[in-house]
Amino acid sequence: EDKNSTVMTVAGPPRTGSTMVSNIINSFLPLMDPSDFGQWGVWKTHELFDSRCPMLMHQDFIFYCIRHPYDSFYSFLRVNDLSYDDVTDETGKITETHRNEIFADVSMAMVFSELYHNSTTKELLMPQVQRPLLVIPYEQYWKNEMKLIEDISNIINLNLTKDQKQDIFETINIKKAKQISHNLKAGTKDITSGLHHKHVGDESGAPSQGKHLPRYIKEDIMRHFGDVYKKFGYNLEP
Repeated sequence: EDKNSTVMTVAGPPRTGSTMVSNIINSFLPLMDPSDFGQWGVWKTHELFDSRCPMLMHQDFIFYCIRHPYDSFYSFLRVNDLSYDDVTDETGKITETHRNEIFADVSMAMVFSELYHNSTTKELLMPQVQRPLLVIPYEQYWKNEMKLIEDISNIINLNLTKDQKQDIFETINIKKAKQISHNLKAGTKDITSGLHHKHVGDESGAPSQGKHLPRYIKEDIMRHFGDVYKKFGYNLEP
């Protein structure tokens, strides 16, 4: 497959809202005029710099989903039925495998953004990159899906009617996603929404669930990624 034909990318660590963002953009596709937008598609990944590195591959828009790391880590454990012992070694540190699976990409995203927003490094290292990562903070849009629909449509210059926005909202809102998720059998997936069984929990992805993590895990995340997440607006406390 020619990945360059897919010019909108949704990326970010696991459990940061990338499924909802992808579903919104997929809902936009039938409303787009190919003569204005060219060949459109959506590529969703948790490994942006491995699968669709913006330094190497043209993409018109890259939406980067971000969420408080304690919350995304807690949600990752829940949806994968993992215990704290499953993801830590004998010293209580998060294993390198799980650390990389969940957080490795966010460090590179921060570095990329720093380089892009510095005029000198932007000119020297990435003159071909036309747009920055378009950061989607999870907390800003939780249970505010209509604002997310409006903001993304504004970014890509797609004019939607009130009815079109409402139709999309009825398809992608968290209440609908939770219903689909809970009705699925274990191990199955809903093709239209990309949701797996237990993908949406009883708390509907509410922020601050990561407070339930034990202190030693919070400290490990803070030690490795505190400075990274600070660049995205999060101040981590154990």
